[in-house]
Amino acid sequence: MGASLITKELEEYLIKMRRHFHRHPELSLQEAETERRICEELDQMGIPWVHIDPHNVIGILEGEPGEKRLCIRGDIDALPMQEQTDLEFKSVNDGVMHACGHDAHTAITLTAAKYLAEHHEGMRGTIYFVFQGAEEIGDHGAYDVMPYLREQGITMALGMHTWEQMKSGTICVEEGPRAAGTIMFDITVKGRGSHGSRPDLGVDPIRPAANMIEAISSIPSNMHYAQDPLVVNVARIKAGTTANNVIPETANFGGTIRYFNPKSDQELVALMKRIVEHIAAAYGASTDIETTFSCEPVFNSKEAAEVSERAVQQIEGLTMVHHDADVGSDDFYLYTKEFGGMYAHLGTGNGRPDQYAQHHPKYHVDEEPLKYGAEYYVRFAKEYLGF
Repeated sequence: MGASLITKELEEYLIKMRRHFHRHPELSLQEAETERRICEELDQMGIPWVHIDPHNVIGILEGEPGEKRLCIRGDIDALPMQEQTDLEFKSVNDGVMHACGHDAHTAITLTAAKYLAEHHEGMRGTIYFVFQGAEEIGDHGAYDVMPYLREQGITMALGMHTWEQMKSGTICVEEGPRAAGTIMFDITVKGRGSHGSRPDLGVDPIRPAANMIEAISSIPSNMHYAQDPLVVNVARIKAGTTANNVIPETANFGGTIRYFNPKSDQELVALMKRIVEHIAAAYGASTDIETTFSCEPVFNSKEAAEVSERAVQQIEGLTMVHHDADVGSDDFYLYTKEFGGMYAHLGTGNGRPDQYAQHHPKYHVDEEPLKYGAEYYVRFAKEYLGF
């Protein structure tokens, strides 16, 4: 192991940038000021960039002629949440918060770009620093930048997520599945309204909806291979009015299916539809079912895992560990599916009682291990592009 490439000055830059983005979060498809600041930073580094609608920017660092083209993705959007921290740099945008670590991802990517802009002598190939918006909503984000990246002939993709479930000073860069595929479902049960005192004159949609929720939630344990990870989650339900004596016409609920086996997505949807339709028929009700395939599973390639292992071995204070695949989802699957690559998990867990998980209104990433993320990006680039 050699001396850290991320100097104290670079680490201070990383933290400064992370706090700036945390203070000024923007929702998916609205990241105009975030994009503007990223472009300003790239200009100062001397890295040319291209804008891709609606709010994506890609910095381009060219080396000597070479066939390899590496893209490094940092997602930049925030969540529609009200921050509940006492941080000096807490969100100034009401109802918007960086509660998933994208502020850290953006800062890590900028810091790696800053180092590499000044130290890429002998680099063979090109690096594309992809600052991607709209990761949180699934139907934009990676889809927007993919046509451009295909045109550039990307040969490897690199991404990362900070992870509180892993200790600071650790990183998971394993081959194979790393994040789950997601199927979103929305189910409406149609009955026939009536007075609460005469349910026999109507068809209550709430009872079959309740049975459906219980039945489809049991798919992972009773109707699926136990060693093939699967989560079925119902996250919302709505029915009726505020009156206690009115049986409503409809009940609606929705949620997600999270899976890792790319061959099982259609089978899972078919199974859920069969369960729901039969329960509805048993009650004399009917259903409308809508499903959206939001993300496929993220798979890390063997080559990217091998490059990562060589890179991490050079970083003092950072240890490779095994960690179970993330049951959350990420549109980075498009990158690894198209180009092959690595979706790393960087440990940021510090064991303090005031540390909360992602998507919590009091979430605050531990800044101390973020330097390892920036150095990992740099070391990976140096290993892959040979300089």
